[in-house]
Amino acid sequence: MNVMKPVFYEDVLKRIGYGRCQVTITIVGALCIMCSFMLACVPPYVLPIAQCDLNLTSQDRGTLISAGFVGIIISCHIWGLLSDTLGRRFILSRCLLVDGILYLVNSFAPDFWFFFVVRLLNGISSCGGVVSAYAYIGEFHTKRYRNQSLLIASFIAVNLYYILPGAAFLVYSLDFQLPLFSGKIVYNSWRLFYALCGIPSLVTSLWLFLLPESPKFHLAKNDKEKAMSVIRWIYNKNTGKPGDELVIGDIIIEDRLSSHLDVNGKSSVSSIGKLILAQTVPLFKAPLRFSLFLVCTLQFLIYFCNSGVMMWLPEVLNKIAIYQNQHPDSDGTVCIALESHYHSKDQVPLVKYNTVKRSIISNYSEIVSSTTESSYIFTASTSAASSDQATAECIGQLDFSVFVRTAILGSLSALLLIIIVLVMNVVKRKYALGFCISCSIAGILAVIHFEYMDLLVVELGVVGLFTNVSFPVVTAATVELFPTNLRAMATCLSLMMGRLGTVTANQIAGAFLYSNCVTVHYAYLFSLLMSLILSMFLPSKPRFVEGGSTDKLSQTP
Repeated sequence: MNVMKPVFYEDVLKRIGYGRCQVTITIVGALCIMCSFMLACVPPYVLPIAQCDLNLTSQDRGTLISAGFVGIIISCHIWGLLSDTLGRRFILSRCLLVDGILYLVNSFAPDFWFFFVVRLLNGISSCGGVVSAYAYIGEFHTKRYRNQSLLIASFIAVNLYYILPGAAFLVYSLDFQLPLFSGKIVYNSWRLFYALCGIPSLVTSLWLFLLPESPKFHLAKNDKEKAMSVIRWIYNKNTGKPGDELVIGDIIIEDRLSSHLDVNGKSSVSSIGKLILAQTVPLFKAPLRFSLFLVCTLQFLIYFCNSGVMMWLPEVLNKIAIYQNQHPDSDGTVCIALESHYHSKDQVPLVKYNTVKRSIISNYSEIVSSTTESSYIFTASTSAASSDQATAECIGQLDFSVFVRTAILGSLSALLLIIIVLVMNVVKRKYALGFCISCSIAGILAVIHFEYMDLLVVELGVVGLFTNVSFPVVTAATVELFPTNLRAMATCLSLMMGRLGTVTANQIAGAFLYSNCVTVHYAYLFSLLMSLILSMFLPSKPRFVEGGSTDKLSQTP
């Protein structure tokens, strides 16, 4: 009787080959990442219009933006644990289902606090829907295709950056008002747009229910029967042949800590606590400690700069458009435009409305003086008045140029990510990351010092573009710096630090962007300089390799 030799998991994937399964997993993973991007990308297009319906001040808008990221921070650790214990697909599918429902619920928000609480829950569900995505993609691919698949997934996801402003423009063009709940809220275009933003999460969740769990996760859990079933499914999808035709011996994966992942049905608070420690403590010990510090710090610093620029980009572009309309013959830096708005803004407080006048205007703006070039502006206004008192009016508006410019930047992000994917095949990861950060540094310096208004969009775009493509490079490094059973936890901790950088940047920008713009941008510059230094410490090759294919520490420094 012939006894088949054990085979490494990496060698099994090589034998099956790249095919339809990997393409499907990459696309689904990309949609998961795109859904997480929604959390950051949607509010800048919604809050300037919704501020009248929800009675929002500038500080309120900053708080609502931060709420989602607070949800990520407080839940990230537990999602990493659950992903490594219950499965990547299990967590992804359920979290995205809840995420989509929450978008629909929040479209009916009557006030600030309702929107805040639901957005906080959105952050929690969105976090669970992305912490496992990179691990889920990577574990279906061999080392040869892993980096490319992760970057391709990120490329597909960043298409959101130009799809979203286009969708917002189309929905905001609809002029309708539907009173609900005895007139307590009026369902209009921004509410419809917000509800539609949940559709990708719902569709992706349903798709995930049709896909299998990662076979490598089953192996790490020592469930070889389920792992073999998934591997036969991969073989069938890639070759078109019955899975039973694939004959292999026992599949080997070296994960010495995998025994800590076992969860019996009678788990208690203490057992969960032990599992959290088992999943977390090894990350703070050699040889993983420095790797964790490296990826977490890089994520914090890059997210800090990117979020400070990109999450306020629609509003900044809007203020630049207003400044250009008011000063058609003047040039200056972005800070001149923002501080001009700060020093000239009307200090009369907004009133809470009793009688509502809401309108979505899709014609040439009458706000701009007839002596200047008109611009296409979407506005929503709320007014409260009586026959014997003056009207106090809240006007939320987005200039049409904001949609065009952000869509162009989104398209360039996707193109740049393709270039980075190609470059990663011939250039070491740390050099590609260093190049992206260096370009961002050049962009920030131009934003601070160049006094040519027509180039401001380009300068801000350079910063946003190159920091955007830095994220997948760092995340791809994270996947290969940690063993399978700790990979999702390491990813979620680095994500948590990244979102902490987002919250920090958002609060700083909300408080000082208009009043002390130059200082804020120097803070972004400092974060990029530190990122550039740290990027040089990324290893040239994976710390953990699989093949000859086991999850073992590479001897390559």
